[in-house]
Amino acid sequence: MEIQLDFITGENDKKEDIVITKTFVENHTKAKLIRRAIAIENENNLNQITIETLDIMADFLCDVYHNKFTREELYDGLDSAKLLSTYRETVREVIYGVTSILDTFPEEQQ
Repeated sequence: MEIQLDFITGENDKKEDIVITKTFVENHTKAKLIRRAIAIENENNLNQITIETLDIMADFLCDVYHNKFTREELYDGLDSAKLLSTYRETVREVIYGVTSILDTFPEEQQ
């Protein structure tokens, strides 16, 4: 999984923001995040998102990437149109990425 965030590092001579895009890659997802992803999905009405639910989703994304960025950096650095889709894709990858790996295990011989 990967996520790209923009960080404003200053202004140029024209008073325009200097933006650096950082890419965060996560190849090792802790198993506890599967449980947390399912709990978030079950405990929150994702059709009527509240500020609290949004913060829960943002914190989950931070945890998936081992807190290499903060909730505020996520909010500031991710395009608003991508926040919900990034969350949903990450949850799908955490939950179904593991189950798809389980499907590759050989079946037990009887």
